[in-house]
Amino acid sequence: MSKCDLTIVVDGDQIAFQIGETVTGYLQVRVDADCRCDGLTLTQEWSTHGRGNRASGGEQVLRLYRGEWKAGESHSYPFEFTIPDGPVTYHGHYLNVDHYLRAVADIPWAFDPKDERELLVTPSSKSSPEDLPQVGLGAPEVAAAGIPFVYLALFGCMFTIPGLAFVAGGVFNGDWVMAVFGAVFALAGAAVLFMGLRNSLAERKLGPVVASVTPRVAPPGTKLSLALDFNPRSEARLNKITATLKGVETVTSGSGTNTTTHVHTLYEEQIVLRAEGRLFAREAQELAGTLTLPPDAAPSFEASDNHLVWQVEFHIDIAAWPDWTSSTKVQVPALAAAKA
Repeated sequence: MSKCDLTIVVDGDQIAFQIGETVTGYLQVRVDADCRCDGLTLTQEWSTHGRGNRASGGEQVLRLYRGEWKAGESHSYPFEFTIPDGPVTYHGHYLNVDHYLRAVADIPWAFDPKDERELLVTPSSKSSPEDLPQVGLGAPEVAAAGIPFVYLALFGCMFTIPGLAFVAGGVFNGDWVMAVFGAVFALAGAAVLFMGLRNSLAERKLGPVVASVTPRVAPPGTKLSLALDFNPRSEARLNKITATLKGVETVTSGSGTNTTTHVHTLYEEQIVLRAEGRLFAREAQELAGTLTLPPDAAPSFEASDNHLVWQVEFHIDIAAWPDWTSSTKVQVPALAAAKA
């Protein structure tokens, strides 16, 4: 049996708070038996739950008391803290993010009494994303044949070469199990290798391609301006060029060989930047378009094994030739929807 009871009381019994607001209240302690408290703490933090592995952060710890309590006493310990810059409360398909107040009293040789209260954290009413900390998104323009594709190519080689060695060894030794295993390994590596080299192959016809999205930090409801520029090196037949705005939840559960990734598309909108037709050598292409974030777009979220990402995906579909693709992240801050 616990020697005392804890109750978290928020002033005005308020539940919902905007980012940046101050939370005040007190921690009520009712003592049932004489005891020593080695530490009375109140912690504010966010935590994920859902299909992905649990993640938490933003911890703020208030140490309220250390000392002796007598049976029959009642104490109130005031607290005050500021709601952090994010994340906001979010309840999605695979991902949920909630904020909590958690109180605990460290009582030696007894059960530690605890109490917990959930807070609803909502976007800030500030008018500009510059008013909030921004996540680094890199340069505003993205050349698709960049480092990520090099990594894919190297990763593909790491699978393809050993796979071919297994195939050769299996055939030479008459071990068909080894040969089949090697073939699967090599095919998987070849697929990754192709993904890594695809844009480089596409640019042999297209020339260097530069894609841009502005702004890169945008509240819900913001109109995004898109640009795609290239100067074809040789003639090609074009199926179409598209830009797609996506909001995607991606969460991972388990670890090692038991890892499972769950993906859910929250929002998807596509526009055609250029329809089917012929591309001619040295005929510069300067394409533009707009996509608009939905007014209820959930703020971007990045944590271990839990992600909510907004991005614009560019796709140049070339007939009978490897396609060119690129994606650019858009950071949606925890702000109210942009005004039209």
